[in-house]
Amino acid sequence: MRRVVVVGAGGFFGAAVVAELRRRGGEALACARRDVDADDSASLHATLRRDDVVVDAAGPFHRRTPALVEAAMAIGCDVVDLCDDLGYAQRLWAREAEVAAAGITVCPCCSSVSMVTWLLVGASGVTDPVRASVCLRPAARETASRGTARVLLHEAGGDVRSLADGTLVRERGWSRGRVFAAPQGAMRGRLAESADALNLPRVWPGLRTVDFWVDSGVPGLNAAVGLVAGFGAARSLAVRSAGAGAWVARRLGRRDGAFAVEVEDRKGSSRVAVARAPRRSYMIAVLPAVLAAISLAGEPRRGHGLLAPDRQVERGALLDALRAAGVQVEVTELRAPVRSGAPGVR
Repeated sequence: MRRVVVVGAGGFFGAAVVAELRRRGGEALACARRDVDADDSASLHATLRRDDVVVDAAGPFHRRTPALVEAAMAIGCDVVDLCDDLGYAQRLWAREAEVAAAGITVCPCCSSVSMVTWLLVGASGVTDPVRASVCLRPAARETASRGTARVLLHEAGGDVRSLADGTLVRERGWSRGRVFAAPQGAMRGRLAESADALNLPRVWPGLRTVDFWVDSGVPGLNAAVGLVAGFGAARSLAVRSAGAGAWVARRLGRRDGAFAVEVEDRKGSSRVAVARAPRRSYMIAVLPAVLAAISLAGEPRRGHGLLAPDRQVERGALLDALRAAGVQVEVTELRAPVRSGAPGVR
């Protein structure tokens, strides 16, 4: 087995990756920010070795630089990253030829975005999707932190991009909301941004619309953040108070979490596929990276290049791992898709 190094292990998701790797019998070197800075070349070169498998869970995602992948290309490491930021994913895919020439494997967005999205689109049974609308409702009592609160507030009121009719378009984050008719109760999301808009069309070229929505999972918080998003001064104050907001979310937020994808085909028929769990729903985000890291660590470095979601983890293995972790996957057929301006959009 090759050495697995988890960068960002001091954070919630990084620590969960380390724990799951070790539970499965693997050796994981846990590196918090004080051990290695994922955006500092010298720090990375001092820590990483040739043939390492690096799991990148370092945040904040929207401020990440390509320094880790650059170091991996120079040293000869494979990388599995959990970053779901669209801008960061664009920077990685722009270097696709360099990654391939370096002889390494990089699994970008190997988390709920875009791996579980890919899994759920496939589970929906829609073979020729033209639209995928994604909604995340985290288990706020388990995952809320100052960091996650700042990411939410970073998007609220800022520019976010979605794929609409084959083109990335900009809107104000949290400016619109919509309802997902998911099993076990509706999810009410606000407009946000994710790398799905870039990654999913690499698997399904016919996808013309990919958008991302977030339901905070805290009573009243969707509306409050939507209101704050319209006023710059209020947004700045909210960012400075992110720690207090996280404290409230951990006490008033939902204990269960869900990740839903509404998929529409060329005939206008829609289905919603949902992955949900009453507890530890954060494993929906963690397991794809864990499985990818174990797979890479168990084989010699082969240099697969930069991988789209359908090449990172085998579909059946990911579905089995989610179910073993208590995650239920359900599919519901809708009578009609929910569109902008239709009932259910606020």
